[in-house]
Amino acid sequence: MPLILYTEKEFEKEVDKANEAVQKLAALQESLEMEIQLASVWRKHESAQSAISALSQLWSMLGVDNQTAAVHKLKGEIK
Repeated sequence: MPLILYTEKEFEKEVDKANEAVQKLAALQESLEMEIQLASVWRKHESAQSAISALSQLWSMLGVDNQTAAVHKLKGEIK
């Protein structure tokens, strides 16, 4: 690698550019971490929605409209 000589001002400018790049990378990392968290929350939301849908279908099959009634029906307490 060739030796590059800088004046003090040029060196300070290069340091400033490097600091700006580091700040941009830190902001990008933070943004990506937030995106990952949002994606995780969204997947959990979709899983919960699927579970709710499955429970609703089960309740419908049992001829009831809530979890308590479904439990009683499965225990044979409701005909």
